Formats: sequence, structure tokens, C-alpha cells
Amino acid sequence: MKRYLKVGDRCKQCDTPRVDISHETLLEIQRELHPSIKSIPASVLAKGREVYAICPCCDLYALGMDLETGYPFTEVDGQTTTIHELTSRPEWRW
Repeated sequence: MKRYLKVGDRCKQCDTPRVDISHETLLEIQRELHPSIKSIPASVLAKGREVYAICPCCDLYALGMDLETGYPFTEVDGQTTTIHELTSRPEWRW
């Protein structure tokens, strides 16, 4: 059985824990920013899911880093936050 990536799994590129975004948020991001999503395989995007595990480091611009208010996502502990709140934490590594 194929295992999909989930919140908390480490990104294969940068080892950052993944966060979840909803399908609705993903559609909004795609509609407004037209980004290249680096951390979600195209095959997973094509299937459509309720939530997607995305890397907040590899896809920080897709999550709204250049916007005044970023898009909401859920961390492994269930907390909903934005890229600005996450990157302002002392433990965040660039």
C-alpha cells in the first residue's frame, strides 16, 4: 500500500517537518499566486485530497511569505498558524 506524506513527516530535501494545508487553501494559493509547489508531488496534487502535507521551508513563498498575511496551515501539534508566525519563532532555522 502506498503511504502518503503526512503532517510531521520530514521533508526529503531540507528535513523540515511538514505541515498540513486544506484542499480549499491549496486552491486559493494556486488561484492567487500560481506558485510552483515543490514539496507536494504532482501525482498527489492531481488526485485531490482533503489535506496536503507541505514543507513550510521549501514552499514558504507558496504559503504566503511575500504577503502581509500568509495562508493558514496546521502543524503536527494541531495548532493553526501562518508562515510569518512560524518563521518568527527562535527555533526556526533558515
